[in-house]
Amino acid sequence: MKLLRGKNLGLLCDTPPDDAQALFRSAAEALGARVAVMRPGLSLRSAPQEVQNTARMLGRLYEAVECQGLDPELVQRISQHAGIPIFDGAATKDHPTHRLAELLGDATVLADNRRFVLQALLLDAIA
Repeated sequence: MKLLRGKNLGLLCDTPPDDAQALFRSAAEALGARVAVMRPGLSLRSAPQEVQNTARMLGRLYEAVECQGLDPELVQRISQHAGIPIFDGAATKDHPTHRLAELLGDATVLADNRRFVLQALLLDAIA
């Protein structure tokens, strides 16, 4: 059963493709969601109105957005105006989800635990 079938998720990343981006995509797609990868074109120097307009557009197009490689303050500004869940690097090794996956034990491969934790986060936020 694809619990996120028909859902559209965004992946805003300012870095070349890496394991964290692949993890987010595989976790979401395994649940049936579609993931669009895009460059943000925003920075901390972006005009507040530009950030607001971009955030609102993201909120119209996607059910949730994962941000990777963006300044946390910029992610916060996007989150304030998007009206949808905005994740700040939930699939990265620096995020608490990685530590939680490590705590799940050795019965399952860490990569699978990371995917399961990320899927639980997505389901809780948007299903």
